Amino acid sequence: MPGVSVTYLRRDLPTTTVVGTSSGVNVNVTDAKVKTNAVRLTASKSLILFSLAAGIGRDHYDQSALVQGTVQTSPIGSQTSQQVKLSQSMTRTNYFLDASLNLLLAKVVGELGQATGGSVNTFNSFGGGRADQTRTYGSVGLRIGF
Repeated sequence: MPGVSVTYLRRDLPTTTVVGTSSGVNVNVTDAKVKTNAVRLTASKSLILFSLAAGIGRDHYDQSALVQGTVQTSPIGSQTSQQVKLSQSMTRTNYFLDASLNLLLAKVVGELGQATGGSVNTFNSFGGGRADQTRTYGSVGLRIGF
């Protein structure tokens, strides 16, 4: 009989501030934060020589920051913009398959998965396509035990 698990994971990056200055222009990004949470449903079966697992999950991302700019207009004054709050949320679905081969002193593990869904508005373009396009991923690992 296969094992079934439900997992909840919350991952938050520390809140940070970034300040950029160049030729009389200052850009302040304050209170920048990224918060994520994920739920996974996984079914797995271990046999003598190998193990298999498959699952589906949902990832939710929340990002926000405050942005403000200052331009030095003359030696006696400057212009500072209003503070602008930027925020974005996205939810993606994640599918994955895992397999492992149990050897005498080692285990070879592989995973193949795909993240899909969600929508992100971007203001520049990248060679790899849109930031919210479907992404296929894979990994291989080796565990040695004594």
